[in-house]
Parts: sequence; C-alpha cells; structure tokens
Amino acid sequence: APGELVAEANFRFGLARSEIVRLAVAQGQTPGAAVRAQVNLGGATDNLVLHPYSVRAANSQLLVQDENGAVVEVPSGPIRSLRGELEGVPGSVVAASLLQDGLHARIMLPTGDEFWLEPVGLRNAGAHAADHLLYHSDDVLETSGVCGADQLLDAQTAEAATPATTEGVTGGAGAIQRAQLASDAH
Repeated sequence: APGELVAEANFRFGLARSEIVRLAVAQGQTPGAAVRAQVNLGGATDNLVLHPYSVRAANSQLLVQDENGAVVEVPSGPIRSLRGELEGVPGSVVAASLLQDGLHARIMLPTGDEFWLEPVGLRNAGAHAADHLLYHSDDVLETSGVCGADQLLDAQTAEAATPATTEGVTGGAGAIQRAQLASDAH
C-alpha cells in the first residue's frame, strides 16, 4: 500500500513527511547526458532541467591497485554530477547526481525553500525502481548524530590563524590543497 511505503521510507530516511514520486529519468538515463524530470513542488508541476557538470580537476586521475600490487590508471567513467534549475523559476538552483539507483538532487528555490529528491526504489521492499522520495528540508527529523562538516569548519577556522607550510608552499584556510584519496574494498 502506498501509505505503508511512505511511512517505511520516512522511518528509514529520518523524515517527518515526504511523498513518493516516480521519475522516468531513473530508468535507462545515460550518465553524462542532460536530464529532464518532472516534480511537484507545492501543488504545481515543475520541470528539472539539468546539464552535466564536472567537479573533477582537469588533471584528475583514477588510480587502482591491481592484483599484483601495481598502481594503474583506469578510465574515470562518465560524469554523473549535474547542475541546473527549475524551468521558468528564475533564481532556482538544482544540484544533482545521476547514480545507478536514481537521481539524487537538492532543489533550492529563490524563496529560500529547499527540497531534496532521493531514490527509494532499491531501498524499500514494494517500491518501484523509479520511485524517489521528495521532501522539504524542514521535514528532516533531529538526530543525536553530529555533522562532520561543523567539525571541519572549526578546524579550518583554527588553521586560518596559523598558515601551514608544506614543500615550500604556504597555505591556509583559503589556499587550494591537493589531496590523494584512497578506498579499499574487499
């Protein structure tokens, strides 16, 4: 039943309320291509108009360690991040990613209202693969967890007072730093 599906999704996502919308874009959309999808925000049907937007540096590489221990470069794959707007809503901003489970999006309106769109189809039994949760930021329930971004901001503020030096390059809170990220899956 749809009501039970929404209740289960709200519980899993920590929401006071949401609605389930079915997006055609979730089925068979090619990553790296423009995306159009319809959502209903506050009683009116709106069109999300999204275009590929890379957050990768021009010289980024994807390196993996093979079974012999050698580190080799592999293709990075298609760009899955998107930017855009609600068609006909000047000042609206949409940031999204088209992943294997569907479209993940943050929709910001010029009024300050903020909506989120997340795939639910593969996370909830009984949901269709193209089902997504649409909810307002005010509908997110308080949790006992903490946000690491707040801790990062405190660390950056403290670091700004004392510039760091690495290999002859002076940096600080406003400096661009290069990081190597690694992940190990077994």
